[in-house]
Amino acid sequence: MNYASFALTSSTARGFAKDVDVIYVYATQMTPALGPWLWKRFRGAPYVLHVQDLWPDSILESTMVSNSRAGRMIRSVLEPWLRSVYAGASGVIGIAPTMVRALTNRGADDSKTALVYNWADDSAPDRSSEKSPVKTEVLFAGNIGDMQDLETVVRAAKLIEDVPVSLTIVGDGVARENVMALAKELRTNNITFRGAVPREEMPEIYASADFSLVTLRDLEVFRGTIPSKFQASIAHGVPVITSVQGDLRALVEKHNVGFIADAEDAESLAQAIRSAHSMKPEEYSELQKRTRKVYLDHFSRRAGINSVETVLDQAASSSKNKDN
Repeated sequence: MNYASFALTSSTARGFAKDVDVIYVYATQMTPALGPWLWKRFRGAPYVLHVQDLWPDSILESTMVSNSRAGRMIRSVLEPWLRSVYAGASGVIGIAPTMVRALTNRGADDSKTALVYNWADDSAPDRSSEKSPVKTEVLFAGNIGDMQDLETVVRAAKLIEDVPVSLTIVGDGVARENVMALAKELRTNNITFRGAVPREEMPEIYASADFSLVTLRDLEVFRGTIPSKFQASIAHGVPVITSVQGDLRALVEKHNVGFIADAEDAESLAQAIRSAHSMKPEEYSELQKRTRKVYLDHFSRRAGINSVETVLDQAASSSKNKDN
């Protein structure tokens, strides 16, 4: 309801976009595109979509209504409209390779569709600490929800109690109590729950971690997802251990910035953590340096904003050329 009311209200604000060269639509949902889509049909300014979530996939596939009558009804309404919105855009930005392919399959012009990864805070300190040859510190920082699959993390931690690895879980969420209850039930002795912490404490927390966990459940919609904790981790020079399949797994393998495991598989995750722990100090030092460089080259604010500006410039220029 909030999405619809905002879309309808904002679509009446055409006067604010009367003399602009291009309209930039950035949102986790696509309903804010209603106004720019309508305005362009009446010779309004060109618009660029910066898509953060694929609709309606993101609101259906992570719920129980995906294949229900309600889910089919939502798709029948949204999908034709979204195809028109994508096709009418003068530029479309996706945040992951799979998302870009999906957007072009759903109507976006391939020549006007670009991949721009989300970025983290470029002011993160350049970390170059040495890894202890004895103990390995693994961090999970972020939302503890049903989709993060922390139950598998707890079960994996139980499987590696024979090696000196400690796991710190920082954050809060709807699944936190259940995850803590499972850890208690399994009598794990290598997990610490810290709860939510102020943002300003995160650099210190990352500084004490050797690796950062990035996990999600094995859902099709997540194969085109790059969780923000990935960028936050590598911005601090912390290599990752991930069970997220699809684009993130491919990125970690391509750039060699950590270890991969199968989704929702405690044994696979445990083996990945064991491999991370067994790294020699000099190997870890090279991995850490490479991780920070990959962030600066591909996932930094500078790299992202430069790419977004290029798309906006091209959209504005193409519109002016048509008018001349």
